Amino acid sequence: DADFTAAQRVGIGTVLASDDETYEAEGVLARLLVEAGDTVERGQLLYETGGGSATASASGILTELGVKPGDSLKTCQVVAQIVPEEWICVEIQVDEAAVMAIEPGQPATLTLASDEAEREIPGTVLDISWAAEDGTYTVRVAFEETEGLSLGTHAMVRL
Repeated sequence: DADFTAAQRVGIGTVLASDDETYEAEGVLARLLVEAGDTVERGQLLYETGGGSATASASGILTELGVKPGDSLKTCQVVAQIVPEEWICVEIQVDEAAVMAIEPGQPATLTLASDEAEREIPGTVLDISWAAEDGTYTVRVAFEETEGLSLGTHAMVRL
């Protein structure tokens, strides 16, 4: 469009987690208080077993939950996985010619493909891969806000 200049770089990427925290248990799952995809707050009760309970050690998005109340859990079985908010980013592929104009710390604007209002979310370039694969480099961009994000959502990045 008319606002786009040659100095801007555009990439399409996916919201992903750079790491996650796992919550393990054993016994019978008595009560489950969250669902996959929920945003949880630090200290929020996640689940109870016959012998204990677990609370979230960080705020973030609950990415995996493969159990239901009444399930028998084996020793150290993973009940839940949470991606803390600071570990959520968008990964885009940028060609070799364009990556030369990008550097860590550079501001970015993100638009989620699922957002009908096309709200622009400020972000920052985290890092750039040091090696190209198939002529492209991987660039990771962090969001300044993560409320309502789902992992796997597609996003457009403007630098």
